Amino acid sequence: MADLYITCAVLTMAMIVNSASVYAQKRHKFYTKRFGVHGQLVHSLVILPFWIVFIVLAANLHDNPQLHYDFINLWVAGVASVTVATALFIGAIRSIGTGALVNANFFKPQKIVSSSVYAYFKNTIYDSCAILLFGLGLIYNKW
Repeated sequence: MADLYITCAVLTMAMIVNSASVYAQKRHKFYTKRFGVHGQLVHSLVILPFWIVFIVLAANLHDNPQLHYDFINLWVAGVASVTVATALFIGAIRSIGTGALVNANFFKPQKIVSSSVYAYFKNTIYDSCAILLFGLGLIYNKW
């Protein structure tokens, strides 16, 4: 059971480091200012170890671990996560247009969006899907 908790913690850390790294570059040009043409490489080297550790841990989980907490209702936390994911997804679609739902945005000039939810998340639709899957896992308590 401890390996499941560690895996979840590493996933959370990977998402936080990834988001912070993207935010630092997007808003403050952190990597470009400090490392010039090698900024993208340094950015990759910062976030990659977290994702590799998560993948290795997730691949070694047992068949059907269950989360059990006595002090928190996982169903309520799952519903809250699904609600946040849905709001994030709707905000993303409103920002980039409904054509993104069917990849129609590849057939016209794309606009760069750096406001609304995209001011805080680089890949908002992917992030909302990850939060949705996490929330569904909490609701059904099947990992």
